[in-house]
Amino acid sequence: MADAYYSPASDGVPVLVLSGSMDHVAAPDWGWEFCRTRPARRFFSILDMGHTPFDLDRWTEGDCFDRIAAAFLANPAHLDTACVARMRPPSFR
Repeated sequence: MADAYYSPASDGVPVLVLSGSMDHVAAPDWGWEFCRTRPARRFFSILDMGHTPFDLDRWTEGDCFDRIAAAFLANPAHLDTACVARMRPPSFR
């Protein structure tokens, strides 16, 4: 592969990265590092979420994930992300 293949993208295309704080496959630090140098990239970490957002219908504010993704596709510059702070997984029984 050419060296450029391993370099971060440098264009201004908007990118949304939603990462679980407990993701052991793609660590949140990787998402943050990918997003930190480009203004068109947005990074949000979701507390207590793993690699894949399973059972979001059982989470408090579980629809937040989908609302943010849909809003980003509609208008990447205007996101209401306050719901991320309220997201909680279902209690363990």
